[in-house]
Parts: sequence; structure tokens; C-alpha cells
Amino acid sequence: LLPLKYELQKLALQIFAKLLLYMGAGPPRKPGKTAKWQPVKFILDQGIAVPEIRDEIFCQVIKQTINNSNKETLPRAWQVLLYCTATFLPSQQFLPVLAAYLTTGRNQSGDIGQIAAFALK
Repeated sequence: LLPLKYELQKLALQIFAKLLLYMGAGPPRKPGKTAKWQPVKFILDQGIAVPEIRDEIFCQVIKQTINNSNKETLPRAWQVLLYCTATFLPSQQFLPVLAAYLTTGRNQSGDIGQIAAFALK
């Protein structure tokens, strides 16, 4: 991956915070303040509006699925990965990496394998 411009670095940090919030791995939400889906909407909106950040989003989400043994946060990370693949594509340079990762992921048992297989379509 290429280094991000300063403005995109700030956005990448915001996206990462939203990802952790949705996964339940970040600071707890204040009751009634934010709907559960709002962090995902923010991530998807940024991926649509700022094509230069898409590969970074995919990398962040993939990183949260690797060596994650938490039974609560792991499925949520895979859900975000599915939402992203359904909403926008990565760059042509990163597409083979994403496809290879999803191909490997579909071999996992249960919901994770099903999510990865669906994301490949």
C-alpha cells in the first residue's frame, strides 16, 4: 500500500475508531447516543465518497479478522468486510489480495465461511 496523505491519515483514524466501536472492541457507546449501525454507515459513506481510502478500509477490517479469537468481535469484523465488499470495490492493485483473503476465509466453518463466500460473489 501507498502512504496516505495527511488528510486521509486523519480520516483513517476516524474510520478505525468507528470500526472498533461497531465491533464492541473500543470505548463503550453512551446509551441512546449512537445507533449500533451508525459506525458502519460512517465507514461505508467514507468508502463511497473517498475512493483513495478504500484500500485502507479493507486493510483495517481484514486486520481485525486475523488472529481474532473473540467470539463477539470477530463476526462483526467479518460483517463489516461483507458490507464493504457489497458497497465499494478496492483498487485494482488490492483486488487480488482481497479475493485471496476471502477465498481463504470461505474455508472457515460456520458463519465466517458463509460470510466470506458471499463476499466473493
